[in-house]
Amino acid sequence: MPKVDIDGFEIYYEISGEGTPLVMIMGLGANSEWWNEEIINQLNDSFKVMILDNRGTGRSDDPGVEFTIKDLAEDVVKLMDKVNIPKAHILGISMGGMIAQELALNFPEKLIKLVLCSTNCGGSKSIPPSREVLKILSKPRKGRSIDEIVEETIPLLYALS
Repeated sequence: MPKVDIDGFEIYYEISGEGTPLVMIMGLGANSEWWNEEIINQLNDSFKVMILDNRGTGRSDDPGVEFTIKDLAEDVVKLMDKVNIPKAHILGISMGGMIAQELALNFPEKLIKLVLCSTNCGGSKSIPPSREVLKILSKPRKGRSIDEIVEETIPLLYALS
């Protein structure tokens, strides 16, 4: 399991494929295991794909301190530097999109293109998720079946009648 030290805690990552780097950032409470393997395999034909677990998720350490979206963007930049990716396409989904936007604003030299999926800009004009939604999204996944997790999260992602 590849991990690198970022300011005293370890970030988990995986790199696969060849070509122009593509860094994929997952959203709140999710980790690199949430990326569809088939999609990653298809992207590997054209890109050097890096996926990661944000601090406090998956196989990355939780440093035990409060942090911001900007801190998470800085983690990604430091990880890119440690694994010798000077510049990349940056793709963020959900909260990962907010991290990607923060990265683009503060480290434009690290960016080739920005790809945003199911996200918003955050900040004072955004509409935050309800407490109920945050409770579901931040619920630990360890010890729970995939079916249980899917059953809870799919209604948050898609309008079901």
